[in-house]
Amino acid sequence: MEQIRHVDRRTWIRVAVALGVALLGYLFRAQVALALRLTLGGVVMAFVLSPLCEWYARRMSRSLAVAFALLTVVVASAALILLILPILLDQAREFAAAIPGVIATLEGWLSALNDWLARRNLPPFHIPQIGWEDMLGSAFDMLDGSISMAGLIAGALTEFTIMLLLCFYFLRDKQRLLLHLELLVPLRTRPIALRMGSAVRYEMGVYLRGQLLIMAIVGTLSATGLMLAGVRAFLVLGLLVGILNLIPYVGPVLANIPAALMALPQGMDAVIRSIAVLFVIQQLDGMVITPRVMGSMSGVHPALILITLMVGGSAGGVAGLLFAMPVLLILRAIVRTWMNRDEKARIIPLNE
Repeated sequence: MEQIRHVDRRTWIRVAVALGVALLGYLFRAQVALALRLTLGGVVMAFVLSPLCEWYARRMSRSLAVAFALLTVVVASAALILLILPILLDQAREFAAAIPGVIATLEGWLSALNDWLARRNLPPFHIPQIGWEDMLGSAFDMLDGSISMAGLIAGALTEFTIMLLLCFYFLRDKQRLLLHLELLVPLRTRPIALRMGSAVRYEMGVYLRGQLLIMAIVGTLSATGLMLAGVRAFLVLGLLVGILNLIPYVGPVLANIPAALMALPQGMDAVIRSIAVLFVIQQLDGMVITPRVMGSMSGVHPALILITLMVGGSAGGVAGLLFAMPVLLILRAIVRTWMNRDEKARIIPLNE
C-alpha cells in the first residue's frame, strides 16, 4: 500500500510539473516560439554543414573544423550577396514599378469581359477591391530603405547570427549533446530509440541538403531561361521560383504566376515564352534534377505524397505544405525502425 501511494505521489508530481511547464509555455509563447525558431535554424544549419565540417575535421581539430566550415559558408555567401545584391535590388524596384502596368492590363481585360457579358444580359464579373496604392506605397518605402525595413533587416541579421552560433555549438559538441539526449531515454527503450534517432537524422540530412541544392539549381536555371526569354526582373523571378520549388507540386505551379504577370506588359508572346521556359525547367527538375540529387530518398509513393500535402495544407496552409514532407519522412523512419526492431541494424552516423 505504501509503495502504491509512493507511485501515485510521483505520478501526481509529474502531472503537476507537466501542467506547470505547459502553463509557462502558454504565458511566454512568443519567447518560446523565438527559442524554437532559433534552435530549429541552428539544427538545420548543422545538418547542412555537417559534411563540410567532417571533411575539415579529418585535417584539424574539431573546433577549428567547425569554425572553418562556418567561415567558408559565410565568406562564400557574402561574396555572392555583394555580387548579386545590387542587381537584385534594381530588379526588385523594376518588378515593383511594373505592377501598375500589370494591374492596368488586367483591369482592361476585366472591363472587356464585363462588356461582353453585358451585351448578353449576363451579370458582370467582379473581383475583390485591393488597396493597390497602399501596397505599392509600402513596397516602395521598403525598397527605399525605410526605418521599418531597416529594423526588419537588423532583426533578421541578429537571429541569423544567433543561429550561426548555435550551429557552431551543435557541430562542435555533437557527440556530447547526442550523449546527453541518449541518457534522457530510459535504458529499456534506449536501443530502439537510438536506431530511430539515427534513421531520422539520416533522412532529414539527405532531405535538407538535397532540397537546398535543388532550389539553387532550379533557381539558377529559371533566372537564366527567363533572361534569355526577354523577361524583365529575371533574377528576382528566378530566386522566387527556386524558393517556391521547395513546396512540392504546388510551388512550381505558383511560380508561373509572377513570371507571367511580369511578362504581361510586354505582350502575350513574352507571357507564352516565360511559361514555356518554366514548364521545360519543371519537367527537367521532375525527370532529372530531383531524382539525381535526392537519390533513394525519393522512394515515397506519389499518392502518399499528395495525401500528405493535402493534409498539411489544410492543417497549416503554406507552412503545412513546407513541413508536410519532413514530417512524413520522420514518421516513415520511425515506423520502419519500429517494424524492424527485432533485426540487427547499425546506427548510421550523422556524417554519412
